[in-house]
Amino acid sequence: MLLSNTKITKDIIEEFEKKANIWFLKEFGTALYIAGGYVLCSANDLENEPAGSYAELYHKMSKIISEKKFHRYNAEQICMLNRQQCKGERECVVCRKVSFVDRNNRCPVCAALYRMSEGILKQEFFTVIDEYEEGGLPLPGDKILVADTKEKLLLRMEKSTYVRSYTKNKIYTGKYVTTKLWIGDYTTGDTFEEFAHCAEGIERLGLLRADVDNLGRTFVQGFRKDNGDERYATISRTATLSRQLSLFFKCYINKILKEGKSSYFGKKQERKVTIVYSGGDDIFLVGAWNDVIEAFIDLKFALDRFAQNTLNISGGIGIYQPDYPINIMAKEVALLEELSKKKSGKNAITLFNGEGTYSWTVFCQKVIKEKFYEIERFFGLTDGYGKVFLYHILDLLRTKERFNRARYVYYLSRMEPEDQKCSKEQKEAYKRFSQKMYYWAENSEDRRETITAIYLYIYFKREKEEIK
Repeated sequence: MLLSNTKITKDIIEEFEKKANIWFLKEFGTALYIAGGYVLCSANDLENEPAGSYAELYHKMSKIISEKKFHRYNAEQICMLNRQQCKGERECVVCRKVSFVDRNNRCPVCAALYRMSEGILKQEFFTVIDEYEEGGLPLPGDKILVADTKEKLLLRMEKSTYVRSYTKNKIYTGKYVTTKLWIGDYTTGDTFEEFAHCAEGIERLGLLRADVDNLGRTFVQGFRKDNGDERYATISRTATLSRQLSLFFKCYINKILKEGKSSYFGKKQERKVTIVYSGGDDIFLVGAWNDVIEAFIDLKFALDRFAQNTLNISGGIGIYQPDYPINIMAKEVALLEELSKKKSGKNAITLFNGEGTYSWTVFCQKVIKEKFYEIERFFGLTDGYGKVFLYHILDLLRTKERFNRARYVYYLSRMEPEDQKCSKEQKEAYKRFSQKMYYWAENSEDRRETITAIYLYIYFKREKEEIK
């Protein structure tokens, strides 16, 4: 925000941050915290005069925010935490906070979020009111947020408790209509069970968490030329970048997921996923496990086109049974995302576990187009002949001890179709397949990629009745 340099403005900023954090402490304990920072600047700074002045503003703000994160609470707030007592005697099944819970064992905030989630998907208007309402989502400042139809909103506007309203993905103007909100609200199902049932092969959920690499550095240094020329590092370009990225992750993403342009694992189709969160530069998706992988590929290449290959995205994907706790899934996939972020150069994807971290080029070209396609081609031509031995090969490839080549060759030989039952094409397919599998086993990176490709093939071709 660009604000006036007055005492009143500074007081408002500091008072807001203080009140918001007190509210977070009361409602969520230390789980949530807001850190803000501001710096003083001149017109010359905003025009980047002298060169580097504009970038220095971001460095100063970043330092202030980092220091606040390391020293979150003052003495008064720490005393308040020490005096705080638990409300209720039951643990919320969602956030695990001890509180008063409803018959579904949800605390008031989680219950309100649960009800609001349906409103976010189905309603076009969101209203802030100044009174309590059953089902409303509590906000700082003793305000409540509710999802409304157009008719209900018009009635609310006549009451003194009406504060403001927002519209979703449509442009409306009028008195007290604050602004439009771009919201990624794409969904094709209501329950985890539905998504798992829609999955190809094994009935499992996929969970994706991802965000853009080095976005902070992009805002600070993204418009600086290699020769040190900083005349393009301006506030207008930074604002445009921020706005366009927000549009990508909050608006265009709905179209990307609906069209489903990539077809690495099947037909081009709308993705069987739902957006849990998408905004700024990051995304959280849940859906049929194969469509979650395809959706991430869709997003990767759409972002490449959108940003002309100047931005990269990294993330992690986990696969789970539909009854697995969502909060545990989210934490585990966050760790997978972190593994991608730790890879040199980033621009990476992590599948399943710590052994499945790859750059996008390696994942698409070597894991899928080379190894997965070769495995799928062989078993497609031989009608799945020898598929049972694929599990034995997988076990040998995964071993941390000395690789048993003799047993590996033995299992490959057992996968050869019987002479009297196979065609010339099947014989040639086996020869090609066995040679490649033996070659891939000799190199640690090829072996790791082969393991991931086998996992993918097994998940895709596993019959649904096998896991009941």
